[in-house]
This record gives sequence, C-alpha cells and structure tokens, in this order.
Amino acid sequence: MRYLILISLLFIGTSVSAQTMFGQKQFPRPDDAMVVGAIENNKSSFILCQDYSIGQSFRLFLPGAGVLKVNQNLDSIGYYNLGIVGYPAQLMVHPNDPSEIVALVAKEDYSLTTDQKTQVITAFDTNGVLRWRSDYTLPRKYPRPQAMTANAIGDFVVAGLIVPDTVGQLPILYASRVATGGIYIWQQEYLPQFRAPSVIGVHEIKPDTFMIPAIYGASVFYILIDGNGNQIGQGVLYDEPTSKGFNTAKLSVAPDGSYLLWGRRYVGAGSQHGFLAKLDRNFNVEWLDTLKYISSTPPIIAGDGSFTCFYGSGGMQSADSFNVERMSLDRSTFFYRSKTPINNSQQRVGTHFCFLDSATQNATCAGNGIDLTSMFQVRPGVIRISNVGRPYKPPVINSTDKPVTGVPDRWYPRLSPNPAVGHTVIHDMPYGTVGRYQLCSSAGQVVRSGTYYIGEHLDLRQVSPGLYYVKFATQHGTFVMRLVIGGVGPD
Repeated sequence: MRYLILISLLFIGTSVSAQTMFGQKQFPRPDDAMVVGAIENNKSSFILCQDYSIGQSFRLFLPGAGVLKVNQNLDSIGYYNLGIVGYPAQLMVHPNDPSEIVALVAKEDYSLTTDQKTQVITAFDTNGVLRWRSDYTLPRKYPRPQAMTANAIGDFVVAGLIVPDTVGQLPILYASRVATGGIYIWQQEYLPQFRAPSVIGVHEIKPDTFMIPAIYGASVFYILIDGNGNQIGQGVLYDEPTSKGFNTAKLSVAPDGSYLLWGRRYVGAGSQHGFLAKLDRNFNVEWLDTLKYISSTPPIIAGDGSFTCFYGSGGMQSADSFNVERMSLDRSTFFYRSKTPINNSQQRVGTHFCFLDSATQNATCAGNGIDLTSMFQVRPGVIRISNVGRPYKPPVINSTDKPVTGVPDRWYPRLSPNPAVGHTVIHDMPYGTVGRYQLCSSAGQVVRSGTYYIGEHLDLRQVSPGLYYVKFATQHGTFVMRLVIGGVGPD
C-alpha cells in the first residue's frame, strides 16, 4: 500500500452563491446525451447525463455533465448544466438531507501539455440551486473518480483509478474522504493484487469500514479500508477464468447485509452474456446463475428484500422485448414477470439505470434511445416508454403477460444461441427452474435427455448438425422449442 501525502492542508470547498441551475426542459443535443445514473427524490427523478454539447473547443465536442429532472409522469421539468467539462460519475441523495443532491464529476483540464483531471463534488437542491462545490486537482496523470458513497455523518468517500505516467507501471486505486461542504480529510493510494481498470462502487459495510469493488478482466475483486483510509484487507468476489472479461459489473447491498453481484461480458459480435450471484455477508456465494442478458441493466433491491431484474432480448442495438422479473433474494418466492414486445424502429431498450419507488414498487429506468435519452416506467404487466429529450410520446405498451402473484401461468422460454454450435442455453424462465429435457430429432427420435437447470450450457458437441426439437418439462409446464444445430436457420 502506498500513501499519498497531501502537500497542502485540508482543502476547503469553493463557496458558491445561490443560483438557479435550471435551463431548458430538453437536452441541447438529445442525440448525444448518454445516461450515467438516476435517482428518485421527492416524487421526481433526476438523471445524470454526459452531454457532448457542453464544451466546444478546437471544433470538438467535449464531454460535460448535466442533470435532467422529470416528474412521476416522466414529463421533463427542467435540464440544468453543471458547467463542468468532463465525465460525470455518480449522482446521490445526501443521507442527512433529502433535499440535497450530490454529483461526482471528473473534470478535464485539456491543454497541450497535460491531461490533468480534477475531482469535483457539487451539491444542489431539488430546485436546481447550487449549495456548494469542491474542486481538487488529483496529483497524477489520467486519474478519474468513479464511485462515491456517504456514511451516516455525511462524509463522502470517493474511489477511483490512477494510471501512472511511467510506462509499464500498474494502475492503482485511490480513495478520498471529503466532508460536507468540500473539506478534504485524507486521500490515499493502494496497490491491489490485481490491475484495476474500473472501480464499480464504494460501500460502507459496517461503521467506518468501506469496501471498494473493482473489475479486472474476468475477476471482480475488492479492497477494504477503514475510516482513516488504511487498507485492512482484500479479496476476490467472483472469478471466471474462461471468460474474455467483464465490461461492467455492480455490487448491491441487501437489507440483511448480504449482496447481489451482477456482471456483463462480451461473448462475440453483437452479443453479451451476464451472471448474477447472491453473496452472504462474508462474500461466500449462496447461488449463482449465468444467464444471457442483452441490453441489460443491473438488478435493484427493494426494502422488503426482493430484487428486480431488467433485460432486453434480441440484440445489443435494438431489442424485440423488454423483460422485468421480481423475486425474493433466496428465489423461493416469484412475484411477477413482464415481457413486453418493443418496436425496434421505435425504441432501443438498452437501459442504463433503474430504481424502485419505495411505496408502489414500480420501477423507473433511464436509458439511451436510438438518438435520445428515454425513461421506462414499469409496473407489473405494463411498460410505458416516454421520451424526455424530444417531444415524442409513444403510447403505453401492455405486457403479453398479465400481472400475477406467485408463478405466472404463461412463460416464453427460448434457446440461445440458435442456430447453435457446441452448446445452447434455455432462457426466460424463473431463476432456479429445474426440469427434464429431451433433445429430439426432426423424426421424433430422442437423441439426448437428462436434468437441466436454467442457465446451464446444454452440451451439443457430439450431436450431428440438423433440425431438432427440445422438450423441457418443468413445474411451470412443458415447452417445446425448435433448435438448429450447425448451419444457418431461424430461432
């Protein structure tokens, strides 16, 4: 572990006079706005966006940070520019003041001699009035703050990554502790066991003990630090040696202190796979599913201990359906599943952030459309899509599944990949589903049979190319799916 000794004394945040930050109700350039995160606060939703219209220099569109506010009907109330040229990282509600919203941004200092970044924390109220802002220039090249949390007393712990100037030197993690108002208490650097290309969160797992998870390749690891920034441990949450690596992951904390770990990885052109794991308080895996998520977003945990998953199916750039599933953390109770067809020419379903309303358990998701940013309002059986960047309001789209309590009476399992070479996987069934399968030839001959658990690979390496049918008998019913092995054919 390496310590960064601050040359200066405590850094005091910049005091800012009150000013309203609201501007126009729509994005200046909605085709370039990219969702970074979103929160729900006082019956309104705030979406943190990366907006390439903010800083124009040398005829280039530089990234900037902006926040869009929408009401419960997903109508835009106002858009405000944070006035920072850089990369937005996170948006959160202050734990001791629900009226205060705090944003973390990596400010860029573009010049001919340096690419220095400044860690900016800015706080404003729900009406867009700026309360305080702190700017701290990080002392190394190419650093970027990536995640932030706040403890019970309101101090912020920020974590990020530094790529040193020296060629061949490994990236290192850093963390800062900042008091409300922008006073820096400490900043330290760490040399973890793995390289650290992406920090995926900061979590206070017990008073003044923080876990910083990060991904490197196909591993999700973590370090533990105390309230003074001293590293007190590290470990591996998940490792997948055969994978090409994860492009994103998220660790969520449940009310009972356990965790949901979600990750997504590229598996080939136009396709992504993911995994979802339940970890106990000691980070031991209680259950693990390797599922296929296309255009997916991390699951979210409700206060009652249930969790909701969101994913599309059909392709990365455009999906043919938007799927929602909600179940208990131990997967013993299944609440509902909503499968909604989407018109590809109308909307892309690549969601980026979702949250649950604490009263109704309805979900709101923020995502990028084909050339815009959109909100998805999800209730059991109904998904409403509303564009908040342009004056375009598609109608409410009803689900093909009716709202249910417990197990729904209709399911739509599918095989993917299909056509398949080497293996296929049965998707779109409840987590933990187990049944008997039969692989039958087009003439009706049973080629292979056995027990199958949802998410497992069905081995096809010894099966001759051709047209087959998979019969899958479960507690939810018996399903027959068409499968092409080798060659080219439809799903």
